Amino acid sequence: MNAIKFAIIGCAMITGIMRADGPPNEAFNDNELSRETQIRTAFIGLTPNQPKETIDKNLKVVVSGGAITLQVLVDEMRNKNIAHSSFEGTQNMAWNGDHDGMAFNKVTLGDVAFDLIQYLVEGKIPIIYRKHFLLTKDNAKEWLSARKGKTIEQLQIEAAKTSLEKAAELESRNKTEYTQGMVRFFKKRLEILGVR
Repeated sequence: MNAIKFAIIGCAMITGIMRADGPPNEAFNDNELSRETQIRTAFIGLTPNQPKETIDKNLKVVVSGGAITLQVLVDEMRNKNIAHSSFEGTQNMAWNGDHDGMAFNKVTLGDVAFDLIQYLVEGKIPIIYRKHFLLTKDNAKEWLSARKGKTIEQLQIEAAKTSLEKAAELESRNKTEYTQGMVRFFKKRLEILGVR
């Protein structure tokens, strides 16, 4: 799923999305649709039959929705519809058990929903530390439900603090360049989030 994250980050950079609390997309009239409906409609529109420009616009609407986006994404984690090809990558390859070796698995909207949740809450974590993500497909819904009413910024800080605690615990048991780097990374993440 790392390739999905890179696609999401790439689309976010291309469309100028830097924060999760940006303004709504101008393509929607706030008077016609609720913000949740705008986000859900945009998310469901991340499908193969859309041009890349539409995907970029829809992604911008989705990630600009703050805490409402997280509610929508949790609801969509089981969505089995195929996502646009811009979310596919080599990380989604799986052994097909045949002589052909590798076969591409199609990325679903549910996969994209989870990766967006992870990206919005935990940020861009270097590949070498990704196995230490706090959120998983199994715990994301429960973790977010237990924190209902918190802003994305509050969730980001809590996730970074928890990840730092886990990294520090790992470092205390096995002090290596890897564990020290992980501790430095999460300290820097908290600093970026305004926590000293």
